[in-house]
Amino acid sequence: MNIMKWNPFNMVDLTRQFGNYGMYVLTTHLNNQELLIGSLIYILIFVIAGYLIFRRKRF
Repeated sequence: MNIMKWNPFNMVDLTRQFGNYGMYVLTTHLNNQELLIGSLIYILIFVIAGYLIFRRKRF
């Protein structure tokens, strides 16, 4: 399915795909630019979610 290639676990292959594009593009089904943009978006989502969850100090 087309949506499955955008899962967050697919984004961990970013550095491997930069080094060996021919093999990992068949695994990720994304080119380098799409993988980089997807990784940046997931980083932003998780940073915002972490901030919202842990913004209050609890003693």
